[in-house]
Amino acid sequence: MSLLKAEAFVVISVFCCSFLVKGDAGNMWGYQDGIPPALWPREYRSCGGRRQSPINIQTNQVVVNQRLGRFDLSDLNMINNIMLTLKNNGHTVEVDVEGRNNLVVTGGGLLGPYLVKQFHFHWGSQDSRGSEHDMNGRFFPMEMHVVTYSQRYRMFEEAENATGGLAVLSFLFDIGPDNPEFDEIISRMNEVQHKDDHVEIQAFPLRSLFPRSTDVFYRYYGGMTTPPCYESVIWTIFQEHIRISERQIDQFRHLGDRHFRRFRGLSDNYRPTQPLNGRYVYTNTPIGYQYRREGTFGRPLQPISAPNRQFVSMPQFLSSNTRFNGKRNNLRRTSQIRRYNLNGRLFPRNITLY
Repeated sequence: MSLLKAEAFVVISVFCCSFLVKGDAGNMWGYQDGIPPALWPREYRSCGGRRQSPINIQTNQVVVNQRLGRFDLSDLNMINNIMLTLKNNGHTVEVDVEGRNNLVVTGGGLLGPYLVKQFHFHWGSQDSRGSEHDMNGRFFPMEMHVVTYSQRYRMFEEAENATGGLAVLSFLFDIGPDNPEFDEIISRMNEVQHKDDHVEIQAFPLRSLFPRSTDVFYRYYGGMTTPPCYESVIWTIFQEHIRISERQIDQFRHLGDRHFRRFRGLSDNYRPTQPLNGRYVYTNTPIGYQYRREGTFGRPLQPISAPNRQFVSMPQFLSSNTRFNGKRNNLRRTSQIRRYNLNGRLFPRNITLY
């Protein structure tokens, strides 16, 4: 009998070890437990690429591209035939967006419409850190990502590993007064305390979560901030912040998971910043140079001068039939085309982008 018990123990141990290595569908990566961010490239090759996210944004080094324009987010006010599901996936709390109508994001230099898939949050255990992106070396207590995918693809899974297939709208948070727009999410937090908990919540306008102004933003090309880290994301980080109270962000900090053998909170679920590797960060207006920690909150848009900075008017995202005009760009090929390159290398003549 003891021999049978020993053999059974060995079998169970091997099974458990295999599970811990592979995880449930490759889901054993983590932040404080599991496979840490520093080791993600060993398990997920794309996590070691040269266009990874998040990054540090230095506003005195951004490049102005006024052709990016502004976003049209009016469709995000819609609630008819929209279903929202709040869930704890073991790494963050997210809200899946489904329904007969798709929420569509257009403008902002994107090539065509992008459909909202979900939005989720990254936050810290303390107010001094929690965001994934940082501005001029400063972090923020929380960051929200609205994940969208190009309408050129039938489904999200086809777009997630395609160049420019995803576009993520990122919002940084500051601590302030209670924000009632988050009440529907926060009031249901107690129902998603552990991994795989989920609950349908009342539909509300997604646009209501955003700050008053989305006119000024920063743009770069990178990847998912979680495995498999596909480098398929058009990133937009808005200059103006969202404000929520200390009481509200504490509700996020009380969330936990059963992802690992001991109970643990989800706080500090952010990936460290990644090297820029020659990429440029763009802004859609010269006001992007003016960045304060608390954002610009309702300040009117007024042109400003930016000494020693060269403005770029070329479109950020070119269609598949757009090519460089060799004759037109002959005199400024060295200075301008280098600036358009997203990988830090010169484009050859007549290259087709995306």
